[in-house]
Amino acid sequence: MRFSSVILLALLSLVSRLSAQNGEYTHPELEWNTIETEHFLVHFHTGSGRTAAEVARIAEAVYHPITEMYQHRPDQRISIVLRDHDDYSNGAAYFYDNRIEIWAPSLDFEFRGTHPWLHNVVTHEFTHIVQIQTAMKLGRKVPALYFQWLGYEAERRPDVLYGFPNVIVSYPLSAFLVPSWFAEGTAQYNHPDLKHDYWDSHRDMMLRTAMLEGTLLSWEEMAVFGKTSLGNEQSYNAGFSIVQYIAETYGVEKLVAVSRRLASLPRVTIDGAIREELEKTGMELYDEWKNAKMLSYRTVAESIQPHRVEGEIVEKEGFGNFYPAFSNDGKKLAYVSNKERDYLSLSSVYLMDLATGEKKRVLPGVRSTLSFSPDGRYLYYSKLTRKNPFGSKYSDIYRFDLMDEEEERLTYGLRAFNPQLSQDGSKLVFAFGADGTLNVGVCDENGKNVREVTTFTNGEQVFTPAWSPDGKSIAFGFSTGHKQSIAIVGDEGGTMKIIPGEADARNPAFSSDGRQLFFAEDGSSETSTRLRRAQSSRSVDSLAEDGSTELAEDSGGVFNIYALELETMHRRQITNVLGGAFLPTVSRSGDLAFALYTGTGYKIAMIKDVLKGGKENQNLASRLAFVPFEKRELARTDPPVSRSYRNVFTSLTLIPVVRVDNYNPKNRGLDVIKAGLYFSSYDMLDKLALFGGAAVNRRFERDLFLMFEYKDRVPLFYQLGLSPILSLELYNITRKTRSSFELTPDTVSTDITYNLFEVVFSLRQKVVSEQNDVRVTYTLSRYGADIGSFINPNDFSLSPGLRNQYFIGNSFTFTA
Repeated sequence: MRFSSVILLALLSLVSRLSAQNGEYTHPELEWNTIETEHFLVHFHTGSGRTAAEVARIAEAVYHPITEMYQHRPDQRISIVLRDHDDYSNGAAYFYDNRIEIWAPSLDFEFRGTHPWLHNVVTHEFTHIVQIQTAMKLGRKVPALYFQWLGYEAERRPDVLYGFPNVIVSYPLSAFLVPSWFAEGTAQYNHPDLKHDYWDSHRDMMLRTAMLEGTLLSWEEMAVFGKTSLGNEQSYNAGFSIVQYIAETYGVEKLVAVSRRLASLPRVTIDGAIREELEKTGMELYDEWKNAKMLSYRTVAESIQPHRVEGEIVEKEGFGNFYPAFSNDGKKLAYVSNKERDYLSLSSVYLMDLATGEKKRVLPGVRSTLSFSPDGRYLYYSKLTRKNPFGSKYSDIYRFDLMDEEEERLTYGLRAFNPQLSQDGSKLVFAFGADGTLNVGVCDENGKNVREVTTFTNGEQVFTPAWSPDGKSIAFGFSTGHKQSIAIVGDEGGTMKIIPGEADARNPAFSSDGRQLFFAEDGSSETSTRLRRAQSSRSVDSLAEDGSTELAEDSGGVFNIYALELETMHRRQITNVLGGAFLPTVSRSGDLAFALYTGTGYKIAMIKDVLKGGKENQNLASRLAFVPFEKRELARTDPPVSRSYRNVFTSLTLIPVVRVDNYNPKNRGLDVIKAGLYFSSYDMLDKLALFGGAAVNRRFERDLFLMFEYKDRVPLFYQLGLSPILSLELYNITRKTRSSFELTPDTVSTDITYNLFEVVFSLRQKVVSEQNDVRVTYTLSRYGADIGSFINPNDFSLSPGLRNQYFIGNSFTFTA
């Protein structure tokens, strides 16, 4: 009988879709604690206590504004799981489970500006919880209805009850309908009085170029993810802008009203909700928003276009081209690119011969600043690796031998990224940190003798540090909240100085003689605007005649490359772009390479001879002189009380299921319909998980399964440094048929119920890489048949029914 195949394909296909997350590292080495507040449980592990205390404070501060805006309060405390065991930044809202997951490292994403990470992510994810629960059709415990259709091959042998499954259709009918653009737009907008996130220069850059260059997502495309990294971010971006437009044009209350309209059970699109509240279709709203934005963007384009300076694009493939770096002889340019790939995480290092334009992919899996050794043989960079205890994904420093094509890892578990080698090749500077705080560090060229240059402890962030040519100073992007500033500190630490101003300034790079500092700035500060207007007494034509690259045009909110002469503090605008210019690097001969944002993403562009044209202007020095940074002191308040973590489980999730399961050709009508229920619950840390289901038809044929998963410390294995995932699976299935057999001198028939039971116990452990699992499995199978009573034709006596256990199986398997 082929019942085991049916179990595996009909039941396990569903289990694989609905069971708890698979494939992650479990981190049994971590000790977990909980901070309990009025409305939240903040679960954190050792080493992330500062971040946890901040998260607890922020969560309580935003609770009332968000819940009062939507007039909805979650029915229990929200669990916030805080993780800092990977160099990964993200947040996730599990709105059916009242659970938020946050990764502590601050978000540094090429498509986003800089904002206070914890304020941003806590508010964003909690808004998801409240807004989507407001839009739920069947409440929090019933997320969907599930429909399945199973079809089978026609049996070929008389001893086979039914054939092998050849049709498996599974379709969930979601009980909430919130398109991507609206869900992410409302989460980014969150509340008009909470300014933890806002429409910044990066977002405006992406929308501006998409509209002006014809790459804007359509109304339908914005509704779903599953695109490239750029396409997914455009859904976030356009959604934020449209939601902001609705709030400013029609009122914030319309965001709430549309959410409530989506909770209507018959509602299957957002268009009807928009029509009822705004008296126009979704497409009409889209066109209205688009026309309003285009009007302002055309004005910006018209002011920039006559004096546009974007250089020559030398790498136009891909949408993620970053971190250009010249070799010391100026003959080669290295950069990171995702060309021929859909995601930024799949970026590689490319090397371009500047004389011939030939490009070569030299190293996959890198998304970091790049730095050549003085002789041009080695390339220094950082990259993420799982080759750490218990699979933590940390960033470490590497170097690649371009001659022998060999990679060498220099640091281990340092959590260091974006390194740069000093001009003499003797030491590396990098950013590193933990518990949501970053600092500047230095080590020798071999990754040894690591020391801290800065000693921040209160969530400060540092970005893309760069050496001065003499190796005595380090410039870097610095942030304590919104935007970045350019800071400079000595090699040995000490007083840190910052370029004053309200603009977002980032990505510093020294000229080879140390006289000028290049950086990207969005030009939105009053200071920078006044400075450019002060320089506008000369016409652009006269600037071109004397070779100056200064541009007087006001490009507020547009990132451009600037040069600051450190002796005179004279400042020049180098580029004048429509999109944005970032990550400048200057060769010894004075050529500038940078990342240029266009309607199709980031490209690598170059401008020749940018070192000339600087003019002294002592009157500007007092305005732009560096100012010392005063380190913020931690507030003298009692830290929140925490306790050891005790298992907190999600409420039981219930998913009704209807299955059309016509395995028996003799079944008719309602016999082919099975009604059932799937259910699940898991521990908030995902250490324990339960998933099961039951389905039965009118003939009481049943399909049952139950799964337990354990992802915590397993004795002996843990002491050996292993962290396997244990699972126990139970399956029971019954099938009924009527069978005939010869009993001389006649043929009799009776009912037979086949009863199949299976227990599967397995351990799985990752080895070598995160893609490889080793699995050891033990399976116990017990198959029986209950044969009904029948009349014996020989003496017309009643033969009682009997049970025949026709198969007992014990199997061990090892897969890798």
